[in-house]
Amino acid sequence: MRPNFPIAEIIPPLLLDCLKDHKAYLAGGVLRDYFNDPQNAQNEDFDLVIFNCPDLEGLARSIADKAEGSFVDLSPEHGVYRVIAEGWQADLCLPRAVNIDGDLWARDFTVDAIACELSTGLILDPTRGIEDLGSGLIRAIKPRALNEDPLRMLRAYRLACQLDFAIEAGTEAVIGKLAPLIRLVAPERISAELWQLLGNKNAFPYLKQTLEVGLWEAIFPEFTEMHLVPANNYHHLPLIEHTFELVRLLEAEAREEIPAEILAEVEAGHLGEVSVLAALKMACLLHDIAKPQTWEILGEKHTFYKHEIYGAERVEMIGGRLRWSGAVKELIATLVLYHLRPFQLTNNPQQEPTEKAQRRLFRKLGITFPTLIALCWADMLAVRGPAVTAESLNDKRALLNKLYADYKLFLVEEARLEPLLHGERLRELIKEKGIAPTSQIKDALEELRDRQFTGEIKTLEEAEVFFLSQFVAKT
Repeated sequence: MRPNFPIAEIIPPLLLDCLKDHKAYLAGGVLRDYFNDPQNAQNEDFDLVIFNCPDLEGLARSIADKAEGSFVDLSPEHGVYRVIAEGWQADLCLPRAVNIDGDLWARDFTVDAIACELSTGLILDPTRGIEDLGSGLIRAIKPRALNEDPLRMLRAYRLACQLDFAIEAGTEAVIGKLAPLIRLVAPERISAELWQLLGNKNAFPYLKQTLEVGLWEAIFPEFTEMHLVPANNYHHLPLIEHTFELVRLLEAEAREEIPAEILAEVEAGHLGEVSVLAALKMACLLHDIAKPQTWEILGEKHTFYKHEIYGAERVEMIGGRLRWSGAVKELIATLVLYHLRPFQLTNNPQQEPTEKAQRRLFRKLGITFPTLIALCWADMLAVRGPAVTAESLNDKRALLNKLYADYKLFLVEEARLEPLLHGERLRELIKEKGIAPTSQIKDALEELRDRQFTGEIKTLEEAEVFFLSQFVAKT
């Protein structure tokens, strides 16, 4: 037990008032963050343990009504109910043991096993979590905690990353032994932890640790064969290290070079609960996932033909297995598929790509293009083999900068240019001529758009003639 805690300064008055007649304790994240960094602690998300409450659901509904908020039946089988109000939310939970000490000992990590009695402000810290906060350590309360819920192994690294802590040596040793058990965890729960870890701006060292203890390959068995591909004339690192190096660079050197507008856009973007930054880092980790299956050695040259195509297919499989949303899968697969394309727009690095080739790439990628530039930048810096010169690197930097500048100009022109053939008239023309609904229509419209962009086609009549010319001879 520790001295009284200023509970009234932390918890909303309405919530305190509603719980004043109950034996209730604040626990978990709010206290962890407060004792770790009082000046920057976030007091918006409260975990509350309520003893001797025969109708916890009713209590939670009552609090939601008084707060003019909403009620969520979060986990009725475990007695967990959420109240969401303006500016805060609270999870009300039944205890895990007969008293608060037992409840805290049943938790995962010492830093999350701190409680405060609401009625007195008394702090309880039986597992010495405050001491571990002071030492910057994530320590499992007992090895069995990791066995009982193997997701806690991944959560250890996510929490360490969030707090900039280290994993206590004994805890890390247990994770190394139990790592394969992560496969027993529901894929949605694994993904939720991964996205939180990757969304942090300093994820690299913790990702590498998950690889070193075997946790990463237990989640992504596809990475095991990446150990087979060594460094070569273009890659100064073996493939497995090159893959993680992209994340390090994205958080360090590349961050200093990538245009600030791109970084701002990436860091502000979200696909539901998943940040674009997290999805970009996952694309960094998966961009060469198909290299082992496409690897050939021709003399002294290592080749990986079509690895980007097979890689995008693997992303679809991995995303399906881990229950990623369609939008997240599509973004990562697109980034993997096109991660070489900016450097393939011209065969000569000193020769600028044609405007037409650029426009086609901009249209295919759409709003994903700036994120692709960020991936390409990290990949460019991660390729430092003996065949790579400072001059070639500077040429690539110049290309990426030019592509992004041209992309911004393209967006302005594209918004200004009204399509000549679209909507009802396009549908009528397709019906009149009996044109089959295939991808050929999209290709024809893209070519038409390009010719309108350059001024070759200026009227609706010219647009119709060109469009039909793409089909008439073939039907």
